[in-house]
Amino acid sequence: MESEERYGVAVLRTLDVELTTASKVDVSRAVSEGRRKRRIRRWSRIGACAAVTAVALASVPLVAGALAGEDPSVGDSIAATAPATAPPPAPTPPTACTVSRLPIPGGHPMALVTGADPTGRLLLGRAYPERQSGAYPVVIWDNGVPRTVNVPGKDQALRDANTAGVAVGAGWHDAGPLPYVYRDGKVSVLRGVATGEAVAINEAGVIVGQGGGNPDSVPVVWRSATEPATYLPVPSGWTGNAVAVSEDGSVLALLRAKGNKSPQAYLWGPDGTGRALPKPSDGEYFRPYSIQRNWAYGVAYSEELFARGGRERSVTPVRLDVTTGEYTRLAAVSMLPSEANDSGWLVGSTDTGRAVLSAGRGMLTLPDMDNHKSATANMASTISEDGRVVAGQADDADGVIQPVVWHCQP
Repeated sequence: MESEERYGVAVLRTLDVELTTASKVDVSRAVSEGRRKRRIRRWSRIGACAAVTAVALASVPLVAGALAGEDPSVGDSIAATAPATAPPPAPTPPTACTVSRLPIPGGHPMALVTGADPTGRLLLGRAYPERQSGAYPVVIWDNGVPRTVNVPGKDQALRDANTAGVAVGAGWHDAGPLPYVYRDGKVSVLRGVATGEAVAINEAGVIVGQGGGNPDSVPVVWRSATEPATYLPVPSGWTGNAVAVSEDGSVLALLRAKGNKSPQAYLWGPDGTGRALPKPSDGEYFRPYSIQRNWAYGVAYSEELFARGGRERSVTPVRLDVTTGEYTRLAAVSMLPSEANDSGWLVGSTDTGRAVLSAGRGMLTLPDMDNHKSATANMASTISEDGRVVAGQADDADGVIQPVVWHCQP
């Protein structure tokens, strides 16, 4: 893999930036969020389709005041839609893990992991042929056994799957990316957008992503794999993308106002009513990773540093009660986070090329496969709900990226 691709793998997955063409770096991996039904996905690279966006928005019931120019960054008064409940008990955090290389079908020299189902039984990824043409063989590992899936286009990737084996993702074409769903052994286009991406799916089969063209991409939801997309109402002048979906169908997103570099977390309930989520504190923004019941998990980032283009490795994991707007700060960790599960456990990498897991008891360094000689040598990308299965990529002895899985024990 070229150096800029390696850089993209390590860094671009954490950037909330919008791209308008297929990238030369591995942006599909960069914005994969793996992964799973309730996880964050980064800003997408949607092609042009503003007219479709406008028409579709006109057909959706709008939140009172949402398109009247109100500033969703306020988000201080949170109307409780359900009684607050205690967060679900977390499993016992892992204390030790072992690493294994995942087999690559077709004799390809390298591959990486782009997503997983909630249990970690199904891992999603893509392989890199010797001669890269921009089209990649998409791979699904079922308990470590690989099979190739033919996703049309270039820069293809499956990003998330549910336990029924339905997976979602996108592939690039001349006009931009198209959203795809894989089910019953077949790949088909998700309807209702001219261009777009599917990034997350829940156990009920509700799919979220984005449609429309940059700079006018808008969060969308597919209530099933056979229904057309519904564009979610956003405040006037704001764009963005969905990042997660809960089991009750609530959709979590990151929005951005024109001229405002700091993103805004936003939530629509199952009835389509949307609202801005509060900030952790003045000068911080909330980057959500997952949502379960009344609780959204993520990290707090410095707005000032983000606006200057800086990227923090030292972040503060937080848990937000979406019914009250109250945050609970978890232990600060020094890592570049990739993903979190619904217990708020983070996986990612350090600036020394080590894959790490933070599960409330400090940070657990995951074992290398062969080396950690570069800053991108080992990266954890997905984590199962129970924290027992972590997947990602690791360099072999020759510095070639290989897909790996870590099996962890309490």
